[in-house]
Amino acid sequence: APMSHPLKVVTYNIANYDDWPHWPQRRTLFVEEIISLQPDVILFQEVRFNPNEETTQQSYQDMAQQVLYELVQRGHYRDANVSSLPIAFYPLAEGARVPFPGSFGRGRACEWEGLSVISRGFIAETASIQLTRGANSTDLNPRASQVATLDYRTSPSRSLRLYFVNTHLSYSIPDAISNVEQTLDWMKRMFAADPLALYLLAGDLNVTPDQAPYQQLVDSGLLVDLWVALEGPANPGLTYPTGAPSKRIDYVLASPTLAKLAMDIEIVGTQPNANGVYASDHMGVCVTFNVPVHY
Repeated sequence: APMSHPLKVVTYNIANYDDWPHWPQRRTLFVEEIISLQPDVILFQEVRFNPNEETTQQSYQDMAQQVLYELVQRGHYRDANVSSLPIAFYPLAEGARVPFPGSFGRGRACEWEGLSVISRGFIAETASIQLTRGANSTDLNPRASQVATLDYRTSPSRSLRLYFVNTHLSYSIPDAISNVEQTLDWMKRMFAADPLALYLLAGDLNVTPDQAPYQQLVDSGLLVDLWVALEGPANPGLTYPTGAPSKRIDYVLASPTLAKLAMDIEIVGTQPNANGVYASDHMGVCVTFNVPVHY
């Protein structure tokens, strides 16, 4: 019989390659981290697809697809799938050379930013929760939460359904408050009929634990902050920025049922490569659950 192992989930703001340099080096750092950790699910925020960026021009792959491609090239994650949700579309500079068809809008080529999930379990469904922003918002980026419904084999004959909500909240606090309300409303509707549902919400929440959007999440009764549950409130669990972290803004929160199965949590991506390059400006968060997974 195949060996089972405990379910492992990692969340990471990938730091989009338009704003953060050294993407080929950073991509390799992500790949090496993933090979070392062996997570079953990877949730990425800030994934870009820019048809003029060199690596995408060569591969026509977004950043998450490139990470999975490099993993497969090295003989890992051949059973994995990736699902990306484009959220924000940005027109490319006038006259930008686009080597591939597939422009958006009025014939203008675009790039996009969004959320991605890489899963070794079957991606049964994906959905998106569109999040609104206030009329006078300082944050002009469209926001959404990505939902992935994943089926994992817990024994050769049984499988378990888990729901992952991957999100990147607004850095404008009034908008983040409404982002959280809208995401929680969706979760309440989704899980009302199944109080024992196994789900988690993870990502770059752009808020610290003393701010209102975080309080909304933990006061909802729907979600438990796994860092506090496993490490205690005294451990600050700083995730940003790499090199000299000063705040915790990257989280994994789980349903009360799933939180009881959480065994271990760690901050990952803390070390640069030999050139002093970090995988991202954010560190990642990795959680291990006492949920047996078979492949």
